[in-house]
Amino acid sequence: MPQALRWKLLPLAFVLALVAAACAEPPTPSVDVGSGLRFLPEVADSLNDAGRYPSIVTNPDGLPVVAYFGFEETLEEGEVPISRPVGSPSIPAVLLAGLSDQGYWTRGAIAIADQIPNVSIAFNPAFEPSVADLTPEDVTGLAMVADGEDYHAVWGSAGGVYYATGSLDPAATTQAQVTKVTGAPGFGPSIALVDGVPWIAFYTSTSSSATIQLATPDGDTWSNDTIADAAGCDTCRTAVVAAPSGPVVAYSKGGGGVQVASNDGESGWVSFEVDDAESTAVSVGEGLAGVATEDGFALSYYARDEIVVGSFQDPGNFTSGTFAEVADGSATEGGAGTSLAIGPDGSFRVAWLDASDGVVFATGEPGSVEPIDTGTATVDGAFPSVAVTEDGSVTYLAWYATEEQDLLVGGYGEFE
Repeated sequence: MPQALRWKLLPLAFVLALVAAACAEPPTPSVDVGSGLRFLPEVADSLNDAGRYPSIVTNPDGLPVVAYFGFEETLEEGEVPISRPVGSPSIPAVLLAGLSDQGYWTRGAIAIADQIPNVSIAFNPAFEPSVADLTPEDVTGLAMVADGEDYHAVWGSAGGVYYATGSLDPAATTQAQVTKVTGAPGFGPSIALVDGVPWIAFYTSTSSSATIQLATPDGDTWSNDTIADAAGCDTCRTAVVAAPSGPVVAYSKGGGGVQVASNDGESGWVSFEVDDAESTAVSVGEGLAGVATEDGFALSYYARDEIVVGSFQDPGNFTSGTFAEVADGSATEGGAGTSLAIGPDGSFRVAWLDASDGVVFATGEPGSVEPIDTGTATVDGAFPSVAVTEDGSVTYLAWYATEEQDLLVGGYGEFE
């Protein structure tokens, strides 16, 4: 039953991967797979260093597919690197993993550096030489959206911004395609489909002199336009959204507030403010995420010591409220970010990084929030990403487990 959780019992390897960052010895959580509404995590990829910047979507069967980076793991002196099984993508890579309706993960890739002789890789990845130069230190973001049986993805690094499209089917016979959007570095990238056409937004740097760029296909190349001047920061993210009245691009002014840019067709791209920092001593807008709604769009982001979630009714005004409180320093923590999805009833499913608690997951609306008990699975988590099935029965959360350097995915819904 694709729309119900069909997760299997967690084997010992999964349990050992759920490590609390603050503990010297890993806890051994008790796993009860009884029926009822609950959250159940799985290790989706534990090979080497897997899971940075995950981006999760659901396929036409309502099952999760996750894009993420894979690298060689950092080893202590005397440690031996793990051998990758035959059929695994080479690393570094832009990886892709999907859950089958039998409950097992298929691990493949969006892009690898070169073809592996006599080896077929799941999802039929593109061969992109620049992938060989990716490192954990120079990647700057990864985002993916689903379009029926296909995906559209963007990633950034010191070597530029790249776009890829391919199939969500692990047995795809058509190879994924990669194009370079720009050879200049891009930070906090995001992607949306506007009438089936990919639109990509990103910062040009993390400095105070950054600009917001918006790229769209132009024949065999990309048109890359500056739509706003805005300071960047290490945890600043763009959010391009295909709103009902046309695409909008949300961004933070280097943590100094949240702006939304739209194009009226006459004046070009014009920005308006939806949340402002009261002074230079507070931060507003880091870890931004956005999603389209039936009548506008919604955003989530850090604001001072809170997670703020708001929606814009199109036309209308942006209304927002506190979704949760967070520990000081959460907005600038490594791997900080927010992610949100909208259920069919209009409720929010939101995840974020808290500097004290790791990845936190909740549903509801500002003023009426239901925290989800994720146990010890997310306490060392970073880079959260959420997606919800079309009928709203299951919400998926993907995150990077920093202690074990693994990709984890959890499902929240009714178990049978």
